Amino acid sequence: MQDDSMKERMKSLVARGPGASAEFFTTPKYVAEHPEIIDRLGGLRGSQTPEDFRRRMLALQTFADVDLSKIKARTLVLYAEQDQAAQRGPVEQMAKTIPNAKFDVYPDAGHIGIIQFPEGYSKVITAFLES
Repeated sequence: MQDDSMKERMKSLVARGPGASAEFFTTPKYVAEHPEIIDRLGGLRGSQTPEDFRRRMLALQTFADVDLSKIKARTLVLYAEQDQAAQRGPVEQMAKTIPNAKFDVYPDAGHIGIIQFPEGYSKVITAFLES
């Protein structure tokens, strides 16, 4: 996602309110089933400025400033299937660049899938660590 596109997306999310942000970071289905996530995300964001938020979102789009090939540890790169904040292509490329990386996709999860599905993520991570 380009910088201008991200700016427009963030403006739209702010204008549409906290429910839209919750759907962006999770999924509409998850918000419908767990409306408490709206308040929970509001608390997590805290005093973050819109500019900080925009920069965080842009950081998800490129890994050009980091030499991932220098990572020596086995690495799990876990992508959320419904992630609207990070595109799959760059994340998958990141996994290909890291030696000994395993790329996996968690189904039905949004960007904060670990908050949506903590038990499921724990199982995937534990299985990776035990393999």
